[in-house]
Amino acid sequence: MKEIVMKAIWTNWHHSSSHARDLKKARLKAQRQRLVARLFRR
Repeated sequence: MKEIVMKAIWTNWHHSSSHARDLKKARLKAQRQRLVARLFRR
């Protein structure tokens, strides 16, 4: 039982960390797109 709980916590933590990484990537992409749009508007 303990092993199952530990496994669940581990997978949940791993998933949340990868999710945070994806969010960071998405934010960087949005910033880059905004910069490009600003450059093209000129």
